[in-house]
Amino acid sequence: MKYNLLILILIFALFSLNYSDRRSDKLNPETSVLLINGEAIQLGEFLLVAKQVKNDVFTLFEKQINGKDAFEEGKFRNTNFNGITPVEKLKQETGKHLIRIKTEQWLAEKYKIIQKFNYSDFILNLEQENKRRLNAVKNKKPVYGPVQYSEEFYYNYLYNNMVIKLKNILGSEVFNFTDNRYKEYYETNKDIHYRKSSAKGGLLAKREVLQGFKSFDEVKEQIRYRLIDEEYEKLIDKYSSTAELKETDNTLSRNINYDNLTGLMYK
Repeated sequence: MKYNLLILILIFALFSLNYSDRRSDKLNPETSVLLINGEAIQLGEFLLVAKQVKNDVFTLFEKQINGKDAFEEGKFRNTNFNGITPVEKLKQETGKHLIRIKTEQWLAEKYKIIQKFNYSDFILNLEQENKRRLNAVKNKKPVYGPVQYSEEFYYNYLYNNMVIKLKNILGSEVFNFTDNRYKEYYETNKDIHYRKSSAKGGLLAKREVLQGFKSFDEVKEQIRYRLIDEEYEKLIDKYSSTAELKETDNTLSRNINYDNLTGLMYK
């Protein structure tokens, strides 16, 4: 009797340990869920990017679903348009955004703007930065921006700064624009972007008086930035189009399901 009881206790303990491991794996933000060109993408970064695209996905399905009760629990879960559910669409769009981000990060590494991005290192740096900012406040030193960064804010902050620096370097070292290219852009777009105008009276929108075009020399620097943006998008599209994305041993399917991913849409 005691022997049988001991066996049952051991079986229960092993089951509990295995269940605990599965739960911790499911919730662990450092779990690898995707590979992009062989680079591991961790769950925490995937969720950060998913939050950025959730509204577009929500709006897409909201427009296609008829009836006010379509988003009630159970109906939204099972909604399917063109062979895809909202959760699968969110996974798909998140993957596309991550391909772009990883392409930009790869270029930024190439031009020595950043070191190789890793979500675990990102969290460690965030904790250190928040401690530094908190200590500065305690010591009555100036702090620019929020006292504490959230993961999402800090991720976007680093990303946006990286893109600005990358465009500046590519614009000065890679993209070469001739005067003919500038003038061609000016002639093609001056009616859209470079009209002169002045307003008479108090209502600007209704009393705008057009007065020809701004001169080429006056807007040449603006044209340069527009051309840089165009060439930048072409370059990113070129590299992104050949990127390879695959799931890591079905880890994404195990970790990302309706209950935890759809919840992003309502935060």
